[in-house]
Parts: sequence; C-alpha cells; structure tokens
Amino acid sequence: MRAGFGQFQQATPEYLRFAQQYGATDILLNTPDLPSYNGTWPLHDLVNLRRNVENYGMKLSALENVPTQFYDHIMLNGPKT
Repeated sequence: MRAGFGQFQQATPEYLRFAQQYGATDILLNTPDLPSYNGTWPLHDLVNLRRNVENYGMKLSALENVPTQFYDHIMLNGPKT
C-alpha cells in the first residue's frame, strides 16, 4: 500500500512539501486548475504538472473529476451538434 494525498486543486510548493514530509509517495489532484482550450488540457501543461510533483520525489497518480465539458458527449451518447 502506498500513502497518497488528494482532494486538492493545485500542486503548490506548500502542499507538496507537506505531503513529502508526511511520507506520501503519490498525489491525486481534484479538478486541477489548468487552462482549458476547446475542451482539452494542453499536453505541455499536464507534463509540467507531473514534473512539478516529481520534483518533490512523488508520483502524480491521478487527476480526478476532470471538467464535465471534456466528456459530456460521451455520457450523453454522441457528439454535440
């Protein structure tokens, strides 16, 4: 079992230091505060977020509760028209 921290939107230095001091190995972010373009997050923003967490010796394990506009057409059985 791995100790993880979650339910935060931003991987701030204070949050990551606290998780690191606690001995956490994994980070879960809840609806990360990233810019959205046409219903997607740019790859470079996701990579930067992951690297930021890794700089503190932890792993970004999950992004929970992504914005609804990223997947609403899937849940509603078809593309938006």
